[in-house]
Amino acid sequence: MAPYVVSCDLSLLWERAGVVLPPGALDEFRTAVRRALGDSVGDSEWVSEAEMSSGLSDLLADCSLPVVSLDPVYAPTPFALDLTRLVDVDGQDAGYGLRSGDAHLLESAVDKLAARLPSLDIALVDDVLFSGSMLARLIELFANRRVRVRSIYAGIAIGEGAERLRSLGCAVAAVRQYDEVHDEICERDFLPGAPMSGRTVAGLVATGAPYLLPFGRPGQWASIPEQHERAFSRAVLLASADFYDELGLRVGELPRRILNFTALPDELVGVALRRLAKQL
Repeated sequence: MAPYVVSCDLSLLWERAGVVLPPGALDEFRTAVRRALGDSVGDSEWVSEAEMSSGLSDLLADCSLPVVSLDPVYAPTPFALDLTRLVDVDGQDAGYGLRSGDAHLLESAVDKLAARLPSLDIALVDDVLFSGSMLARLIELFANRRVRVRSIYAGIAIGEGAERLRSLGCAVAAVRQYDEVHDEICERDFLPGAPMSGRTVAGLVATGAPYLLPFGRPGQWASIPEQHERAFSRAVLLASADFYDELGLRVGELPRRILNFTALPDELVGVALRRLAKQL
């Protein structure tokens, strides 16, 4: 059976945001999410931050090309592009754009980056290579500016996506490669309000739609069976509430805005999420 893979990133993300996590808070959240996944999709396979970071560092050590990073978490480089898939306020696909939510700035961001590159031959690095569609689009954008993507490095690569990019003439290397998966999810997408969490909402400022009800679409985005969506979302919302109780954060202090989250800025995040969980 194809594995359900979760890549860990929350420790690094909160560290980058300048937040010191209380001992055990993240472990408890991960245990609760693993349990909720077990009740919904079965066993999950988790890939640690240490494996992703050190593995990508080793891969990039052998690269002689300028490296453009789409991954500020595991593999930051001097040349970075914060590209991501966008959704609209209804959760429908809205193409590709910047993680800030600005779709119309993508072309100009690529223009500026291409002008800074010391070579017309480059490599790309990203945390996860799934279908390959986003990277294929980026390869096209660079090609339009006479920049050739020769190599692609990923923390996790899925067979179909890797083959798609190899067919475009790119060498592909990964810390972990799977022929196929049930799904691959970054753990941040299960924690509302975490840095870089959720699908980025086009047209809104730095706003994410978590992979949970009532914000996003856990069935479509995380392969949670329809009959388990509410129970899964409820369990993870409660785990998220417990996590934020440990931090003592208020809604206005969250690193990332949450789509359709109407709690007041001075309300404790844990209290607001627990109220939502009870409504599901």
